[in-house]
Amino acid sequence: MNNFRNDAGKFWIRIITVVIVLFITATVASIVLAKKRGSRVVDTEYYSHGLHYAESHDTSGNTGNKWTMTPTADAADIQVTVHDENGAPLSGGEATCALDQNTGIPPGTIVQLTESSPGVYRTAKPATVRGELRGTIRVAKGNGVISGRVVIFN
Repeated sequence: MNNFRNDAGKFWIRIITVVIVLFITATVASIVLAKKRGSRVVDTEYYSHGLHYAESHDTSGNTGNKWTMTPTADAADIQVTVHDENGAPLSGGEATCALDQNTGIPPGTIVQLTESSPGVYRTAKPATVRGELRGTIRVAKGNGVISGRVVIFN
């Protein structure tokens, strides 16, 4: 009987060893195949292009690259504060907010923001807005433009 236990123990040790060796072999084989037959998803150039996408475009003509924009909202108004690369308020620009489809507003509605003080542009929230308001705020002056997506909660 003791011989049976020793034989059974050796049998299961061999089976477990074979399973571990098969697992390691399959893992190594899949890594090698993935490296040789890599798709665009595992292609390093694919990720490099995505990480440096904006660098591949000529933006030298856009002075708005270094501007900062801070959108805020209260119960009645949408406001955006814009500063130039030196931190000074950017006055004299044209500001718009292109609204996404929202409850009560047709998609593509563009709202003009007027300058209330230097670098501060504001407009009244559309009265029909309920819930959140999504859109893109864009401020342009001369050959400079800054834009950004916003979500405003009521």
